[in-house]
Amino acid sequence: LEYFEKKQKEMEESRRERGLESADFLDLYTYSLIYVNDDEIPELVMDSGVSAGGAVILTCGNGQVDEWMALRCNFDYIERGNQIHNPGGLMGTYYDRIAAIENGVWTDVAEGNYGDPPEGVVQDEEGNFVYEYFWEEEPVTEQGYAERLNAVYDTKKAVDPERWYIGEELVSILRTGDTLSADHRYELAVEDGSWSQAEERCREKGGSLAAVTCFEELERIQAQIEAEN
Repeated sequence: LEYFEKKQKEMEESRRERGLESADFLDLYTYSLIYVNDDEIPELVMDSGVSAGGAVILTCGNGQVDEWMALRCNFDYIERGNQIHNPGGLMGTYYDRIAAIENGVWTDVAEGNYGDPPEGVVQDEEGNFVYEYFWEEEPVTEQGYAERLNAVYDTKKAVDPERWYIGEELVSILRTGDTLSADHRYELAVEDGSWSQAEERCREKGGSLAAVTCFEELERIQAQIEAEN
């Protein structure tokens, strides 16, 4: 939460200097909680939703927050295996970056890159692109590149984040340990009507028309629908 407050102030100052209106830092991203290393504190993913903006993964250790940038939003990780992988690239230049957490901070483990040769785009007789491959700046074959990558990062164990949250849901989880809708109760009605009519009927009953804002709320509503047949 202190991190968000700091970033909000930095963003407001930057926008003020450029003559722009204020904006909410939390609303710029969607969020996920993942476990990269094996401690009890999850890492926090901040996904910008656009390739150029990338994704920031925060880790907290030794009383500090450290950032790691996943270029172009692409990343996967080995859960509790202390490895995270950022593959990606654009227009003939591609990469694989691998990092880990050591003493509470992100540390680069290995990196490879591949792309078009100096003479430009090359294709073989079957129309496949022919790239030059480098691992830690050492020239390797395509097979050698794959072997080096899998030697330091077992791609078969890689997973992606499963659950994403909007900013206000994330803040609720950080403050209370649960989502905003944790204490909500639901009444199901099957009848014809417009959205505005449904909203009015819900208000007449002292509630509001449900707006599902997280996976946990969706699961509770689905379970109730099934239970009530």
